[in-house]
Amino acid sequence: MDRIVRELRRIELDPSAPGVAPDILQVKSDSITWDAGPELKRLSDLVMFSLDGPPFQVLLEDVTAFSIRVYDESNVELELPISGPACDAVRRLEILITLQRSGVSETLRARTFLRCTMAGAETGA
Repeated sequence: MDRIVRELRRIELDPSAPGVAPDILQVKSDSITWDAGPELKRLSDLVMFSLDGPPFQVLLEDVTAFSIRVYDESNVELELPISGPACDAVRRLEILITLQRSGVSETLRARTFLRCTMAGAETGA
């Protein structure tokens, strides 16, 4: 989970956006793509990550549930899927993962603000 949060915090500003907006290309309930390359997604019972397209690296196995939620600056959850300019409103991400190993189920949740959109972030102007 730490690796997932670290990668999501690295999302940069969208240089083509007129204001402060993260460079997120698409968010679905089970995947997110950003900065024209990195992608995090669930595939069957795996959580996979790719820095620059295939091949994907397995981050977690034995996943029984995986979801992504996104929120705007007012902390209102945005309805998924979103892509393109609709992603400009994203300010916070939540990842929820449930794993089951040896008959034991554990749910992990992480919420993170996008550092690039926080006060004081460089807009490139």
